[in-house]
Amino acid sequence: MRDLQRFSNAAETVVLEVDKDGFSAYLTIAETADFINEKEILTLLNLAGIKHGIERAEIKRREEGLPKEAGKPFLVAFAENSLPRISFDFVVPHGTFLPSIIDDINSLNDATFVQNQQHIATVVIEECADSAYNIFGEEIDASFATRTQLKTLVGKNISYDETSNQLFATAAGYLGKTDEGALFVQDAVELHATLRNCEASCKTSFHITGDVIESRLTIDGSLTVDGLIQNCGGEGILALGSISFRNCENSTILAGGHINIQETVIGCKMVAEKGVKGSEESLIIGGYTSSGGDISVGILGSREKDTDVEIAVKPFIKEYFRRYDNPPYQRFIKLYQAALSQCFEEDCIFPTVKINTSINGRCRIRKQGIVYRYLDSETAVIL
Repeated sequence: MRDLQRFSNAAETVVLEVDKDGFSAYLTIAETADFINEKEILTLLNLAGIKHGIERAEIKRREEGLPKEAGKPFLVAFAENSLPRISFDFVVPHGTFLPSIIDDINSLNDATFVQNQQHIATVVIEECADSAYNIFGEEIDASFATRTQLKTLVGKNISYDETSNQLFATAAGYLGKTDEGALFVQDAVELHATLRNCEASCKTSFHITGDVIESRLTIDGSLTVDGLIQNCGGEGILALGSISFRNCENSTILAGGHINIQETVIGCKMVAEKGVKGSEESLIIGGYTSSGGDISVGILGSREKDTDVEIAVKPFIKEYFRRYDNPPYQRFIKLYQAALSQCFEEDCIFPTVKINTSINGRCRIRKQGIVYRYLDSETAVIL
């Protein structure tokens, strides 16, 4: 896709488009134009600053048989670009580049994932002349042109080593490419869709703008769901980072960070390593909630369903061990061992449960398996 700068007359019947590299320009004359004064064309050429290449464009059109048709752009100015061409010699598979926003979860299956500091590609710079003149009459230095090109081709989370001419990832993520050809590493994926009856994984943080229904997800980063999570039972949804959502029903939610609730949770199993945070209007009804950190929600429980809440030591890690016979993240073992040792220290401080508004119905609140409160009241409590 060409990157163009656009000029036109007042009636929009003559349009001049100039390649931003400064070596070609194209003119479009509308089919509806009855008469075009040559001065209008010259005015646009002067406005764009084009001083050279008009005769060369005429020769090129004639040699290559390029037509001049109304309503279609044709070459009007041309200069030979003898500046260096830059390409990438990839050392990682790159069959599919991931866009910034996806609308199909299957896009992740074919995308290339790279680790932080991983060598991605070697930059290949073709030999060329020391300089070249563009259609503006400017002399462009080859080394300056190379640096300029590299700035446009090296995108987010990628660094260029001038000594080795190599590109390295500066964050873990999926390899992507813009329409202009710039490489980048996508360290967070955004999906504009609803997931239904889906089993998928994402190696970065993940943002879903729709709902998640009857699905199983495994996320290596954090997860945000703008819509509803519903009927994702069994192994449900697991994220090594935090999980944030608006509403959740009859689902299993396992988070290595926090669980952040905007509105309502009904009949869910929730396990959060670092704590559960809810808005003042948030509501947890039924199910089982286990947290290794503070729990703070608006309303807990209802008179129709029992609600079980527990403060535990490394609850996410324990759930993680149950899921994997050979856990891929061995560092969790050390964290769990350290946490257990701390529990036997005299100055060990357990997290708290704070209900901002009220407790409704039958709620059992436990710390380390010991029942501290079995409540059937409407009184706020802090444990």
